[in-house]
Amino acid sequence: LPSPKFSGILWLLPIAASLFALWKWRVQWERWSSRRFLGALWLIFALFSLGVAGLREGAASIQEPFTRAEWEYAGALPLVSTVPQFLRSYTSIQIQAELPEHARTHPPGYILTLALLQKTFHANLFWLAFLVVLLGGLFVIPVYHFSRASMGEEELRRALSLLIFVPSIVMFSATSMDFLMLLSF
Repeated sequence: LPSPKFSGILWLLPIAASLFALWKWRVQWERWSSRRFLGALWLIFALFSLGVAGLREGAASIQEPFTRAEWEYAGALPLVSTVPQFLRSYTSIQIQAELPEHARTHPPGYILTLALLQKTFHANLFWLAFLVVLLGGLFVIPVYHFSRASMGEEELRRALSLLIFVPSIVMFSATSMDFLMLLSF
């Protein structure tokens, strides 16, 4: 069923821009260097994912997964004053069940990633979500290099240009810190 919420046509612009870029460069990028190709692919993926995430309620729906403090990693950010302090006290925090539900089942890496992004960029929840999509979109680099040995360059570039539009990957990127696992593909 279609979503009952739709914030307007502005959130269709990044989606349209990403699809237009793919269409416009589909022939030329087979001759581009791998660095330029992967950069374009990353940008198209980020635009598309953010556009899809913003369709329902705009910026509010982009940051919404990070607002569920009792469930998601962002809820643990107040527990991190410094990385060494957090790592020293991680076991006691875990035992005392101070961590959000989702963060209890994973090592502290996602929490620390968010904390470092927040500290480095002075990011609020919206900008953290935005940065996670940008960071997670880098998955195209290891996938490209890993797959390069098993398929030809032309087929690989075509496959990756389709992979960035797979609905589960797009939705996962804009709604979850677990998307960063794709970087370890």
